[in-house]
Amino acid sequence: GVSYQQWTLGAAHTEGLLAQAYTKQRPMEMRVPGAAWGGRGSTQRSAGSSSFNEPLELTDAISNIKRANGTRPDDPKWLQLQGRADLLEGKEDASITELERAHALRPSDASILLDWGTALFQKAEKTDDAKVRAEAFERLSEGVRLNPHDPALLFNRALAAQSMPVFNEARDDWEAYLRIDSKGGWADEARQHLSEVKKNLSGSGPTPPPQPPTR
Repeated sequence: GVSYQQWTLGAAHTEGLLAQAYTKQRPMEMRVPGAAWGGRGSTQRSAGSSSFNEPLELTDAISNIKRANGTRPDDPKWLQLQGRADLLEGKEDASITELERAHALRPSDASILLDWGTALFQKAEKTDDAKVRAEAFERLSEGVRLNPHDPALLFNRALAAQSMPVFNEARDDWEAYLRIDSKGGWADEARQHLSEVKKNLSGSGPTPPPQPPTR
């Protein structure tokens, strides 16, 4: 059997710690795998900010990840957990690099694509970079193709679609999400977003292109 100490240092336990840290101090609107709903409006932390308010679970997870990476630097699961921890700390660039490596080692893992797309989205939110936003949507779409009923993937892709904005796609994703999860905090957020998307679709329609200046 596995000793208690081995279990507490293992990948599954560490993933659970990251999920708990996310729920306790939700740093972003997008979801991470396995995390329960956490209320919105928690403080956004910038990269390099003090870890004074960092949840203990995140501190413990990072300690486990550092230990594992010392002995297994090319293990895709630990690379993914490193990327997810950096994402929760607001270090999107480091997260993207680690998740790209994890994806190269395990290309058919939908959960890596979920984390990678989320990291790209968070970078796009900070930099307002439309190209990075589109790449986030593409990575999340690849994840949905691999795992079409994953609630976190559908939720995050819907957010990415809504932010681009491609409202028809966002509407379809929010409706698909609510078919598999219709109760609780995540479903309440999905319904709120779906309502916003429908208002945009039924509004004045697409913005007309700018008219050329008259001479």
